[in-house]
Amino acid sequence: MITPTKFLSLAFVLCASATALQSPLQDPVPAAQDVSQPALMLKLRSGQIRWGHILSHDPDGFRFSLLSHGGVADVPWAALDPSQQQLLREEFGYVDVATAELMVDVERLILVDGHEVVGVILSREGTDFVVQVEGNLQLVPKRRVQSISKGGQAPALDIYSREELYARYSTELVETDLQGQIDLARTCEQFLDFEHALEHFEAALALDENGEHPELEQVVVKAQIKAAQQAQIDYLRAVDVLRKKGQYEEALEDLEKFATVFPDSPLMLDVKAKENQVLLARDDEVTRFVRTRWNYWLARLTRQVAGKTDYAGAVGYAEEGLGEDIRAAVLADVQEQFNSEATEDQIVAYWVSRKKLRFANATYGEGTWMLGEDKAHAGTEDDSVKREAMTDKDKQRADLEEKIQRFLKNQRNARRAQAQAAQEDEFQTFWAAFALSKRANWIKAYYVEFAGDYELRDHPYLKACSTCGGRGAHEIIYAGGGGSKQNAAVQIVACHVCRGVAVARRVYYR
Repeated sequence: MITPTKFLSLAFVLCASATALQSPLQDPVPAAQDVSQPALMLKLRSGQIRWGHILSHDPDGFRFSLLSHGGVADVPWAALDPSQQQLLREEFGYVDVATAELMVDVERLILVDGHEVVGVILSREGTDFVVQVEGNLQLVPKRRVQSISKGGQAPALDIYSREELYARYSTELVETDLQGQIDLARTCEQFLDFEHALEHFEAALALDENGEHPELEQVVVKAQIKAAQQAQIDYLRAVDVLRKKGQYEEALEDLEKFATVFPDSPLMLDVKAKENQVLLARDDEVTRFVRTRWNYWLARLTRQVAGKTDYAGAVGYAEEGLGEDIRAAVLADVQEQFNSEATEDQIVAYWVSRKKLRFANATYGEGTWMLGEDKAHAGTEDDSVKREAMTDKDKQRADLEEKIQRFLKNQRNARRAQAQAAQEDEFQTFWAAFALSKRANWIKAYYVEFAGDYELRDHPYLKACSTCGGRGAHEIIYAGGGGSKQNAAVQIVACHVCRGVAVARRVYYR
C-alpha cells in the first residue's frame, strides 16, 4: 500500500526526473505566484523537509512547487505533519466547523393517529398543549394525544431559534467577566452562532490583560474564519432540517446548488459528508417503508385477485404475477414519496436488506388438501412413531388407524389415477365455494412459501382437522336389520373437509 508520505516522496522524485528530461509533467511556476515571498518549509509526516511554494489549494490538498528544481507535486493534507497541517488549513480557511451541538431535554407526544410531536411543553392549561417546536409554538389538542413520554434529548436548534437561545444564555453575562465571555462564546458555538461567538471571544481577549489565556489569540483566528462562513453553515443546517423532516430530494437538490451559491467554499468536504448523511438516512427510511408497503400490497393484491380468478389462475398468480405486481406497486410508492429515479432493482435490494421482525403467518385452511399429501405435510417430522406410541394402549384403536391408513393410501392412488380434467373440476368446484377471505389467505400462503421473497420459519404448523380429528377419514357403522350388532357393517370414508390430508397447514414468514 502506498501511504500519503510515500506517495508524496514518489511525486517529488517524479517531478525531479521530469525536470531533467523536460517532460510535460514539469509545470512552470505560474506568473501569478509571488516567488518574492519567503519559501515555505514543508514538514512531512515521515520527518522529511521540503522547501518551496504552494501554488494552489483545495479541501483535498495543495499543489507544491519545489524550490530546488521547480518540480510540481499534488500533496494531500494527510501527508503533512499534523501540526503544520492544522496551521495551513486554518490559514486557507479549511477549518472544521463541527462542534458538539447544544442538546436540550424534550418530550414526545404520541398522537392517536400514530404521529408524534417532539418538543418542549410550555403550557398544559386548557384544552391544548402549547409545545415549542423548531422555534415556533404549536398547539396540540389534548383529545388528540394518546400518551406523553420523556423523549430524551434533541439538538437545541430543533426546538428553539438561534435568537431565543442567545437571549437565554446571554441574559446573565457580566461584560467584565473574562471566564463568562469565554463560556458564552463556546456556548454560542454549540448552537452554531459563530458571529456572536467571535464577538465574545474578542471581548475575552481584550479583557485578558495579564495573558491568563494565551490560547485566545489562536481561538479568535479560528472564530473569525467560522464567522466568515456563517451563511454557509446556516445553509447546511437548513439541509439538516430537510433531512430530519424526510424531505430527502429537496435536501439533495440544495446540496447540489451549494457550489453555485458559495463558489470556492472551503466547506465542500462538509457538503460531501452531508450528502452521504442524507443518502444514508433516505436508504434507512426507504428500507423501512419498502418492508411496510410490501406487506400492505401483499394483503391488498391477494384479496383483489381472490375475487376474480379461478383456482388455476390463483396458483399461477401466486407463483409469478403476484411478486411482480408487488414490486411494481412498491416502486411507484417509493418514486412518489422519496426518489423519483428509483429502480426496481433498488426496491429488491431494499427488501432484501430489511430488518426482519417477528414472524407473521398465513394458512391454507380447509384448502390445504389442494396442495397434495406431500406438500401438505412437508417440513414436519414423521409422526407415525408418536401415533403408534399413543395407540399401543388401545389395540382396537391401533387396528382402526391401520385400516384408515390403508384406506387413505388407496384414495391417494385413486386420485393420482383420476383424469386431469376431472381433478381440475374438483379443485375449481371447491374454489368457487371457498370464502373470499379464505381464498386470499390461501394465495398469500402459497406465495410466501413458494415464491422465495420471504424468510420462512423452519417448520410449519399443522393443525389437526377438527372434523376427523387428524385421521383423514371417518369410520361409519351401519347397523344390521332390527338394530342387531351382529349384522352391523363398518365402512371407512374420507373426511369431506380435509380430503384425507388430515391437517390444515399454516406457514410462518417474515
